[in-house]
Amino acid sequence: MKALVFAALLLTAGQSGAVVYKGTFDPLDFKGEFFVAVAGACLVLAPPDPYLVVYPTNSCNASLTPTMTSLHVDLLDEATQGVLASFDFPSLGTTLSSFVVSAGEVIGVNTPFIGIGSYLGDTYWVRFLTGPLASLDPRVQLYTGTCGVTDPEPDCILVDRTETFAMTRVVAEPGTLALLALALAGALTLGRRRLR
Repeated sequence: MKALVFAALLLTAGQSGAVVYKGTFDPLDFKGEFFVAVAGACLVLAPPDPYLVVYPTNSCNASLTPTMTSLHVDLLDEATQGVLASFDFPSLGTTLSSFVVSAGEVIGVNTPFIGIGSYLGDTYWVRFLTGPLASLDPRVQLYTGTCGVTDPEPDCILVDRTETFAMTRVVAEPGTLALLALALAGALTLGRRRLR
């Protein structure tokens, strides 16, 4: 199912003028990956370099909202690094409040708090932050408590944070897109037959 969501994401991105990035993070208490889609027009703005694209102030493309399209987070046992709980959001749709571009590539994103779920009675949240531009410190923060209603929250507690996260552009060759389209069509046909 994850492959189908990824295929649909690539097909949609190609048709809408979006550029897709995959990010990964791995501090001590949690790890994960995410995908974001931004307008290609936002990657070729005039200097200075790096620059911050704030949505919706300078959206670059009014028809495309910069979005975190999917997110996967594993909570880890710090001693063994074993996975305690996994949270998977294959079609998240969280709007980025801003993102940082350098040399024509997205190198960091900013999001509101994203509630990812509960484990052993605690509610967990993540937030992606990049900045200030002088230091370009992209990070992902893991919180427990109640977060995102007001800032600061009295019971929104920082559990762990990355010192950095990696982002790479997802490039699909034209032949790959055709194969993905064929696979997606086949999967949809198979799904319809199962429903009958």
